[in-house]
Amino acid sequence: MDAHSLPFIPESNNPFERVPDIFMFCNIIMEVMMTFLKKLKDSYWEIYKKNNPPIRNLDKLDLSIGLNDGGSEFYIFTDEHSIDSSSNTQKLLREKVVNYLKYINSTDFKNNFKKSTKDNTNIIIVFKIMPDGLLLEFIRNMIPWVKDNNAVLKIEVNKNQLDKF
Repeated sequence: MDAHSLPFIPESNNPFERVPDIFMFCNIIMEVMMTFLKKLKDSYWEIYKKNNPPIRNLDKLDLSIGLNDGGSEFYIFTDEHSIDSSSNTQKLLREKVVNYLKYINSTDFKNNFKKSTKDNTNIIIVFKIMPDGLLLEFIRNMIPWVKDNNAVLKIEVNKNQLDKF
């Protein structure tokens, strides 16, 4: 194969004669690049999700706030990039809520939040985007259990607390 038979090298001195071939070659290169970038992006998110669980620091309170009326709010922050409704996410969320409830029922909590009651002590799970229906159902099923353990379970989506979910 000589240099003149390659699709991107014109056979004549007229540079516009082989323009369609040049465009076709560029299109092929762009398709290869886009496929490569998609695989790169997918592998990045796969690694990100593997190394960044949707619920972190299970043994720590993400944020606690004492309210002027004597109540308290405890926030659980989720990772918007790795939150899903998998059994692993549900397990992590349940474990985090259990640890919050252990604190809420501890002597330390009662000493720090003397006016808190089961009706004004809130655990708020924070999402940046609305979680899927399966995860919402899982959270709804935890509400009575949390109430039996002296707190109210709520969710917040994009800085808005949802009363009904």
